Amino acid sequence: MGILARKSIRFRIMSIYVLIIITMFIGLIASVSNQNKIIREYDHFARNNTNLSALPVKINQSAQNFEQYLRGRDPNVLVEYYLVNKEIEGILESIRYDIINDRNSSMYFRALRNMQAYQQEAAEEIFCSEVLDIKVYIQFSYLRNLYTYMNREAQMLTFSYLDYSTAEYAKLLYSSKDIEKNMYMIVTVFGLISIGFAVALSKGIFRTMDEICVTATQLSSAQWEIPDIKTNPFSELNMVADAFNNMKKNIKRYIEELNAKAEVEIQLSHEKLMNVEKDKLLQESQLLALQMQMNPHFLFNTLNMIGRTAMLEDTDNTVLLIESISEILRYNLESKGKMVPIEKEISALRAYTFIQQMRFQERMHFEFKCTADLQGVCIPPMILQPIVENSIIHGLEDKKRGGKVFITIERERSYLKIIMGDNGKGIEENKLKGILSSAMDAAETGQKTSMGISNVKKRLALNYKRENLIAIQSQPGIGTTVTIYLPMKEAMGND
Repeated sequence: MGILARKSIRFRIMSIYVLIIITMFIGLIASVSNQNKIIREYDHFARNNTNLSALPVKINQSAQNFEQYLRGRDPNVLVEYYLVNKEIEGILESIRYDIINDRNSSMYFRALRNMQAYQQEAAEEIFCSEVLDIKVYIQFSYLRNLYTYMNREAQMLTFSYLDYSTAEYAKLLYSSKDIEKNMYMIVTVFGLISIGFAVALSKGIFRTMDEICVTATQLSSAQWEIPDIKTNPFSELNMVADAFNNMKKNIKRYIEELNAKAEVEIQLSHEKLMNVEKDKLLQESQLLALQMQMNPHFLFNTLNMIGRTAMLEDTDNTVLLIESISEILRYNLESKGKMVPIEKEISALRAYTFIQQMRFQERMHFEFKCTADLQGVCIPPMILQPIVENSIIHGLEDKKRGGKVFITIERERSYLKIIMGDNGKGIEENKLKGILSSAMDAAETGQKTSMGISNVKKRLALNYKRENLIAIQSQPGIGTTVTIYLPMKEAMGND
């Protein structure tokens, strides 16, 4: 089975995640659907009970309208009588199909509906009678008694339907509990299956990693004759294994070449070349060390913010935050301590300020302005972000809103002038005098907030081999401005 036929660790982990998510999603849908069904039935029963509780009142109101119309023959009263009877019929019709399975409620319903139909017919006959004779009077007396019976039947129907709806709702709750119990069982089974897959995957990964670690330990002890690492079921770890195997072969070949050229190298001015190489390596190591001091702190803050944004389900901002941190990390990895085009530095700074803008919201905003031609200009990587970071953490730490950080790039004779400032609390005079001194280096380096201005000063001096390339102006309560002067000749010549 070739490496292309093997599934990657990412694919297997994603498969487990998808299985868990699908199981949880199905369980959630089933639970929500079950709850919605209970809520709908409850609302239906509650609405019918509310309507039935108003039925006796409507019957009494119909009786009052009937008698009032006979006394005064007011057309408005007659209209109201018809409207009330229509409401009574609507209430009865609303529960007609709900009580089919309930014997008692059906009995009261039929009796009340027949009474309602009869009282409407009798009332129409009385309304149409021009003379109130003994026959009409008898019918009128009968209707008065009928309204009493209708009221009693309405109350009995209300009580009967209440008992019926309560029993039906109890059955529904019992059924929903069974559904939830089965759903939880299914989710648990699939969850255990997913855990089993995850445990099996972890064991396979750890076993393969142990084999690679053993081989790496042997290679670190200069055991170049050991067998190659065998292929494994994981494509990513196969890449690591191939890298170790190739490294072993390359080192063996390199050692053989070194031994073959040993006599030639001895004849060269070894000491002088070594000194030059030593100085160069020292300079590069200092640059890399200084550049990497910022990464742990910044990553910690940004990843926390991305986590909070994702928890709030703000998908768009989460994507933008991830793209911004990716831009910064890509820039860090690609620069490797060398000179980089200033456009890339500014692009990384914009990504950084976007992250900080999302973090602090209305507490501060950022302004960029560039009037100089930046084509072909290269600068040391990550020299702008530390100063902006100091403005945010130290200068604007007490600002609740209205904070401002500005970045201006312009040309001044033979220098590229980069101005960065804020409207924060400023720096005290005695502290300002010591910031650029070597005595402050250790203190600033030990802080967890940022690399600090001293770090930037040292990197500028190492790259351009001159001092006084950075200046600070500050007034307590007004703000701080940091200006960097980049020699255009060196900046254009370092690519």
